[in-house]
Amino acid sequence: MSKDAIATRDGQAIVFEIREGKVRQRSVTASSERDGQVVVKQGLAGGETLVKNPPPAMKDGDAVRVKG
Repeated sequence: MSKDAIATRDGQAIVFEIREGKVRQRSVTASSERDGQVVVKQGLAGGETLVKNPPPAMKDGDAVRVKG
Protein backbone atom coordinates (compact mmCIF):
# COMPACT_ATOMS: atom_id res chain seq x y z
CA MET A 1 0.00 0.00 0.00
CA SER A 2 1.20 3.55 -0.67
CA LYS A 3 2.58 5.23 2.44
CA ASP A 4 0.79 8.41 1.25
CA ALA A 5 -2.50 6.91 2.47
CA ILE A 6 -1.31 6.69 6.09
CA ALA A 7 -1.84 9.64 8.40
CA THR A 8 -1.13 10.08 12.10
CA ARG A 9 -3.79 11.26 14.52
CA ASP A 10 -3.09 11.43 18.25
CA GLY A 11 0.04 9.32 17.74
CA GLN A 12 -1.92 6.54 15.99
CA ALA A 13 -1.37 5.43 12.38
CA ILE A 14 -4.68 5.62 10.51
CA VAL A 15 -6.12 5.50 7.01
CA PHE A 16 -9.38 6.84 5.64
CA GLU A 17 -11.43 4.24 3.80
CA ILE A 18 -14.03 5.49 1.32
CA ARG A 19 -17.44 3.84 1.66
CA GLU A 20 -20.69 5.06 0.13
CA GLY A 21 -19.38 8.61 -0.40
CA LYS A 22 -18.02 9.05 3.13
CA VAL A 23 -14.69 8.35 4.78
CA ARG A 24 -14.28 5.95 7.67
CA GLN A 25 -11.22 6.32 9.86
CA ARG A 26 -9.43 2.99 10.40
CA SER A 27 -6.50 2.32 12.72
CA VAL A 28 -3.70 0.34 11.10
CA THR A 29 -0.46 -1.28 12.14
CA ALA A 30 2.18 -0.79 9.49
CA SER A 31 5.54 -2.47 9.31
CA SER A 32 8.33 -2.20 6.77
CA GLU A 33 8.55 0.53 4.14
CA ARG A 34 10.19 0.19 0.76
CA ASP A 35 10.08 2.42 -2.32
CA GLY A 36 7.13 4.44 -0.97
CA GLN A 37 5.11 1.33 -0.13
CA VAL A 38 4.33 -0.03 3.33
CA VAL A 39 3.12 -3.39 4.55
CA VAL A 40 0.00 -3.13 6.71
CA LYS A 41 0.04 -5.93 9.25
CA GLN A 42 -3.29 -5.15 10.88
CA GLY A 43 -6.41 -3.06 10.25
CA LEU A 44 -7.18 -3.74 6.58
CA ALA A 45 -8.49 -6.78 4.74
CA GLY A 46 -7.26 -5.75 1.28
CA GLY A 47 -9.08 -4.15 -1.62
CA GLU A 48 -10.31 -1.11 0.31
CA THR A 49 -10.43 2.27 -1.44
CA LEU A 50 -8.32 4.70 0.59
CA VAL A 51 -7.75 8.47 0.55
CA LYS A 52 -4.27 9.39 -0.67
CA ASN A 53 -2.66 12.29 1.22
CA PRO A 54 -5.59 12.93 3.58
CA PRO A 55 -5.72 16.57 4.72
CA PRO A 56 -5.12 17.26 8.42
CA ALA A 57 -8.72 18.45 8.88
CA MET A 58 -10.27 15.23 7.49
CA LYS A 59 -12.32 13.34 10.03
CA ASP A 60 -14.46 10.23 10.24
CA GLY A 61 -17.76 10.66 8.36
CA ASP A 62 -16.64 13.45 6.02
CA ALA A 63 -18.28 13.32 2.58
CA VAL A 64 -15.94 12.75 -0.40
CA ARG A 65 -16.07 12.14 -4.14
CA VAL A 66 -13.81 9.67 -5.89
CA LYS A 67 -11.86 11.07 -8.84
CA GLY A 68 -10.91 8.92 -11.72
